[in-house]
Amino acid sequence: MTFENLTNPWIFARIVIALAGVVLASIAARAALGAARMDARASSDEPSLSAERSFELASVALWLALGLESLSVFASIVVADRVSSSIRGAQCAFAIFDQGAWGPRALAIGTLAACAAAMWQGVARVDLQRAKSALRRPLALSALVCVALVWLDAAATSIAFLSVDLRAHASCCAASLVQQGLLRAGAEGGDGVSLTLAILGVWCIGVGLVARSRSARWATVGTVFSLIFVVLGVVFARDVSAPYLFEAPLRRCAYCLLRWRDAGLLGGAIVGLLTALALTAAHRLGTILAVFLLRESLSTESTIVRTRWRLLALLLVCGAAIVLPVIRYGAMTGTLRLWGG
Repeated sequence: MTFENLTNPWIFARIVIALAGVVLASIAARAALGAARMDARASSDEPSLSAERSFELASVALWLALGLESLSVFASIVVADRVSSSIRGAQCAFAIFDQGAWGPRALAIGTLAACAAAMWQGVARVDLQRAKSALRRPLALSALVCVALVWLDAAATSIAFLSVDLRAHASCCAASLVQQGLLRAGAEGGDGVSLTLAILGVWCIGVGLVARSRSARWATVGTVFSLIFVVLGVVFARDVSAPYLFEAPLRRCAYCLLRWRDAGLLGGAIVGLLTALALTAAHRLGTILAVFLLRESLSTESTIVRTRWRLLALLLVCGAAIVLPVIRYGAMTGTLRLWGG
């Protein structure tokens, strides 16, 4: 780990964002702890009012911290992509995350923290719609979990980017994947037909359930299918969309989609839409959880209906975006052969 990497403006900006999230999360943690303690021993209106004010401070700070955290994964990938231009032979962010064990760890922790942040925001949003908060103490305690994840993400991200050797020589991402056995040398390496059928089935079920869900139970199932679609969408974008977009069967790399010169706006749109869909689905899971917790005092149907339209729109747009490279290539060449299909 070397602090010389801070001279790179992209790495410096990413670490500053992480530290800003830590500062806001620390303020929120202190206020949330105070609110939980005062609420636990509240015996009159005055302590309860103090707890409410502390919780409001924690909520504002945590909303800002979790807002930054929701963008952490996308920001890390974008920064890694920009930093890769400083490494000889590097084509995309894969050269940054492949240098050590902390790259994948930082992505995993950031993804977990962002989804937890989105879920917390979903629960808090429903609770704030009430005249009097009913989930103040559970929200304060769960906020501490989110704060811990923010700290872990900041630490992992800082270690990952400060450990990058900018003087190293990197190879092509496809060549590295072939050497690691993660990608077979040849267009037959992926089964595009099976993957297409799988993602199409999950997409159809998810769209149907989200569009028609009017109960918390079916809304939960539809949201879970949306998250499954995100996972399959990342694999589909890597193994099918990327080769068609780059017109190169071996270039199966999701990070390369952010190379503006090669992928254009469509590659960035695919990554951004998948990220937005994951965060929106996690946010809706938090909303549904709040509906279950407040079943006796909240209109389940109206809340579920209000929260489904954004998720449905993202499902439709994201599904169209990841297959657009295939359709574009087929229209240009008169063929629609899936790589490996």
